[in-house]
Amino acid sequence: MERKVDKKVLLIGLDGTTWKVIKPWVDWGFLPTLQTLMENGTWGVLESTIPCLSSPAIPSFFTGKNPAKLGFFDFVKPDGTLVSYRDIKEPAIWDILGDYGYKSMVVNVRTTYPPKKINGIMISGMPPSEESEYTYPPDLKKKVDGFHLENGEFRRLWRAKIFSERLLSLYVQRMRRRYEIVKSLVEEKDYDFILYWIEGTDSIQHWYWHQKEALLLFFREVDKILGDLVKTFPNRELFLISDHGFHGPATYDFYVNSWLQDEGYLKLRGGKLRQWLTYKVYSWVGSRLGRILYKFLRPLKLNQKKVTLPKNEEEPRLPQKENIYFLWGINPDDTLAVAHGTNPPGIMIIKENLTREQDYEKIREEIINKLNHLTIDGKKVMQNAWKREDIFHGRYISQVPDIVYLASEDLNATSALSKNALRKRKKIGPIGSHDRAREGIFLAYGRDVKQGMKLGEANITDIAPTILHLYNVPVPEDMDGRVLKEIFKEDSEASQRPVRYQRVSEKERLRAKIRKLKALKNV
Repeated sequence: MERKVDKKVLLIGLDGTTWKVIKPWVDWGFLPTLQTLMENGTWGVLESTIPCLSSPAIPSFFTGKNPAKLGFFDFVKPDGTLVSYRDIKEPAIWDILGDYGYKSMVVNVRTTYPPKKINGIMISGMPPSEESEYTYPPDLKKKVDGFHLENGEFRRLWRAKIFSERLLSLYVQRMRRRYEIVKSLVEEKDYDFILYWIEGTDSIQHWYWHQKEALLLFFREVDKILGDLVKTFPNRELFLISDHGFHGPATYDFYVNSWLQDEGYLKLRGGKLRQWLTYKVYSWVGSRLGRILYKFLRPLKLNQKKVTLPKNEEEPRLPQKENIYFLWGINPDDTLAVAHGTNPPGIMIIKENLTREQDYEKIREEIINKLNHLTIDGKKVMQNAWKREDIFHGRYISQVPDIVYLASEDLNATSALSKNALRKRKKIGPIGSHDRAREGIFLAYGRDVKQGMKLGEANITDIAPTILHLYNVPVPEDMDGRVLKEIFKEDSEASQRPVRYQRVSEKERLRAKIRKLKALKNV
């Protein structure tokens, strides 16, 4: 085993946090710890995945790989089941560090249930219940008893959607309790790498988006915890990240398929009467009563074809002409492009319907160009639209539509149909969202980190290789992220040392497993 470097990292995840929300509070002096960290560290925007969801964003963060290499783009897999830690086949940061003898403590990270063996300890995030076996080693649960326990009052208020001052207080109490458990574990035994994820920052923004005083109160409590962390771990390199950003409710609905119809790429079945009926059906399904009844009617699978996997095929493919299963009323024989209602959001080109004169790439570029120049009241409809290979690459790219888009933050893009492609919402809800919020946060602070630097371009897949480089551990060549060497002081060892890369082969994977087994014997 190679010589270990004297390096310790503390990585804190603030789920759903964005500078757009907290930076003004920092500037006004309401978050003094963050202000100090920003003034004496390096900070900037951390670009999330598309879609901007915790899953796949968090697995992309801790594996350093984009969703098309991991095989899922949502909390739900193509077969309809929830993503679990068992589905993540690529090694995480702590797995690779464990191969080189470093001990890790991983706490409350989403998509890590059920826990796996690591060189250290793990408390999984988001288990089904407190009764679940959510720790490694299993007997650790006795020490952290109640970590995921929600008292009856919390559950009652949350289920009733009573987002009151009392519920906010319970959120704060839960965060404090979990932090005290984490702190006590570290006091018992030190770890080379500590990762602690705070998911309350996401929940609070969902339910209290229009109550800015409530948001500020919660983030001030987060700031106090960060202050205590800096005092408790003065010699660690500190990283703060989020998996995505946040934004308010949409003010417009953009019916992508209706726009495709207007542009001549999509055709509906029947004449004017049937098309009018199609719009009415979608309008009805979009109502509250319609959504309730649709849940009961959906099992009938009216006018739908089930997506089946060919034998010996490892990954499902998006349905083409014969499987436009998600849109009632569309003519599959005369449609060139269609938006689908699953993640990642995008548009499929129906290649079987292209004539000899219609070039696939030309049509794709034409649609992308139109989307990127489309405006409402002078505002862009899309943040951007891309060819799928500009965003994703990997063995599961066949699950990604030909065109990927990210709508503007105040606009909800839907695959439903409407007579008008662009519609202003009559009612704007109070709930915050992050469906279109790609801008998360990044902050680094420590003896090797530059002071007062504003970071340029950074992606969520950059975190894993950057941390491995700090430990002088070779970065697997199949990671998509890069080492953010620009954050380190020029005279630091991390800056002067060249990045080491490791070719990944089956032989090396086997050796890594052997190293891991040896390391676990010494836990």
